[in-house]
Amino acid sequence: MATCLRLPCLAVLGVLCTAVFGFAAPLAIGVQLTATTALIMGGTGHPLAGESDDFVVEFVRGALDLYIAPTGPARAEPADPGLYNVVAVQTPEQFWPVYGADLFDTSVATGVGNLTNCLQGRTSCKGHYVGAAVASASDYPVVAAAASTSDYTVFGYSQSARIATIVKRNLLAQYRNPDGTWRPVVDANGAALDASFVLIGNPNRPNGGILERFAGLYIPGLGVSFDGATPTDSCGAGGGDCRFPTADIGWQYDGWVDFPRRPLNLLADLNALAGIVYLHPNYTVAVTDPMYQGSTGDTAYYLMPAPRLPLLMPLAQLGVPGPILDMLDAPLRVIIEWGYDRGVNPGDPTPATLADRGDPVTKIRNLLAAIPTGLDDGLQEAGLGRPLGTRPAGTFGVGVAPLPAASPSVPPPATRQPSTRPVGTAGVKPRTRSGSGRPPHEYVGAHGQVDHRNIVGHGRSGRGR
Repeated sequence: MATCLRLPCLAVLGVLCTAVFGFAAPLAIGVQLTATTALIMGGTGHPLAGESDDFVVEFVRGALDLYIAPTGPARAEPADPGLYNVVAVQTPEQFWPVYGADLFDTSVATGVGNLTNCLQGRTSCKGHYVGAAVASASDYPVVAAAASTSDYTVFGYSQSARIATIVKRNLLAQYRNPDGTWRPVVDANGAALDASFVLIGNPNRPNGGILERFAGLYIPGLGVSFDGATPTDSCGAGGGDCRFPTADIGWQYDGWVDFPRRPLNLLADLNALAGIVYLHPNYTVAVTDPMYQGSTGDTAYYLMPAPRLPLLMPLAQLGVPGPILDMLDAPLRVIIEWGYDRGVNPGDPTPATLADRGDPVTKIRNLLAAIPTGLDDGLQEAGLGRPLGTRPAGTFGVGVAPLPAASPSVPPPATRQPSTRPVGTAGVKPRTRSGSGRPPHEYVGAHGQVDHRNIVGHGRSGRGR
């Protein structure tokens, strides 16, 4: 990446990385459970060790119900469709100077070591088996410990998604030969190792993740290496027989996941920073609701549409009426989207650029069209219909082309269908619980507080911050 891009962004990234990035006493366990074992890691500030039982159960239940079970990349026996073992894996989840004493890379490296021990079935795996409390509250019950297995689904969120990314890279390096053939994929005990990944809030997302947008940078004071994209190349010839199927789920405008490709668009940058505050700590929407974007290699991608620009959410907290915010959203969204390339597949590693090849005439036309659209959006929110006769603005604003078509090998999310578990490559398990569509505008609570109920992740919930 050009030096002219690195230098002006380094200070901004230093501030950005210190923002929001991100049970019983831990014990060493050998993961020897039946069915599919979900290895669940917390986010920055939440190591899932030394935390309250209530927080851990709520976190695990949300991860299981909202993301792991619906995406279903795990290779589970068809006769065992709804059972998961759950292990809360201990990871430091520190990020000096805000969360703990470890620099970011140091915390990640420790987490990589422990997750690797768990995947390899070693007794040095540090975690906590989560049993009856989740089984009684979750749509997808866990089962008691029994015979050994090496069928795992790894769940990573924010910092732990970066941990999972590195572990996936290491698995590819360990088991794939230079000519593309595979060595036997077995764990430390010689048992066949089946591993899949479910990542939310992934800063290594190939198109949008900040660690790929500025790949090659390093912030020494914080110990943050921008190490590029999560790999997607574990499939065989023709795209079949994917060894490590993955689901990658993120909020639109979450600055860790969906950072602008063109950082000179300062409005888009500010909106992404606001997304770190308002969206990144709040992964509360089931994967049946997000927009399915398609797949690349072994990975299926989902983007949860932001019902309102994060940039406007502070105004909602200050009491600005919703109709006024809707009027502002449409034209501002057009300008912010100038900072993105929505026609690029989410699985294609896409670094930041200073170039802007967009047609200025088209941009101005879309912006002008967004003004009456925004007026209609606001009037409709106020219950007055759409007197100007415009169509509602889409997820990416007026005039933005649709995302790449979904791959036929990976079905989009479905609802109101029988509960089944897919087997093999990354796919989506339809849920019996119906989706609620796009999140309502009341995402920011009526009293000006972000709604943290049923939160999956870190932030204010669980520690009273």
